[in-house]
Amino acid sequence: MWQKLTTAALLGLGRSAFPEDLRTVLQARGIDPGASPEKALLDGAAVLLRQRYRHPVFPVPKSPALSPPDLGEERLGSPAMEKILDKIFDNSFFPALPELLSLMAARSLHVPPAYLPGLLEMAIGDANLHALLQVTGGPRANWLISLNPRWGRAGRKTTKGKTAERMPDADFNATALAALTQHRDLEKGQPLVTLLSTPGYAWSDELVFALVANFSGWLDRHFSAPVWAVQHYRVMLELAAYGCDVHTCQAFEGGWAGGTLEPGYFRRIIAFRKEMADAF
Repeated sequence: MWQKLTTAALLGLGRSAFPEDLRTVLQARGIDPGASPEKALLDGAAVLLRQRYRHPVFPVPKSPALSPPDLGEERLGSPAMEKILDKIFDNSFFPALPELLSLMAARSLHVPPAYLPGLLEMAIGDANLHALLQVTGGPRANWLISLNPRWGRAGRKTTKGKTAERMPDADFNATALAALTQHRDLEKGQPLVTLLSTPGYAWSDELVFALVANFSGWLDRHFSAPVWAVQHYRVMLELAAYGCDVHTCQAFEGGWAGGTLEPGYFRRIIAFRKEMADAF
């Protein structure tokens, strides 16, 4: 019937008679072609178009029913782990997330269900996080990916420029420590600052002590420096706090005198990482 209506509209009622079967269908829907045939065609098009949307010409195949995940091999951590994740997700200690997932992977534990969708979404742009979730996501993650396949793809976001080749942790510490002895003041843009601002390295206690001593000396010479002038030091010290050995590092205990950066902030990072390790 839709075909007859569109044909009549294209040809025009001046060149063809109003189809009788179409007239009957429209009258059954309260549309009288006798009063105004052109208006009846427009009204009929609106009515029949809605009908076509409700009953498409080509039936949409039903999606296959997805069975629930088999949770027989799921191993969830203690409630303390959920508290740790809460602190990470509220951005208080977000850089500790890879370390937490690595600790979970080492113990064959799986991420609590409530946090999986958010983590899977973040992993789309983070290949390292994606790899960790392949181990710690468990059967629920595989099931969620079957519902949303885009969560199964990693590394879609890219950054401009080439990423510097990552060196072994031992080389990082040796190179940075040797360079620190030759730099009295660290300024943004220096190769050493770029190196010390690279996340993911494990810092030796000696390197952390050297950086804290360097910053303390810098503060003595620039005591009244504004906040923006110490941001590069903040980045480096924060990475040191997240990368050091929490059981042996004492560099932040003494801290430094004055300045706009509080030593307590970095001590809280180390305290949180200790709490995180004790949650297992």
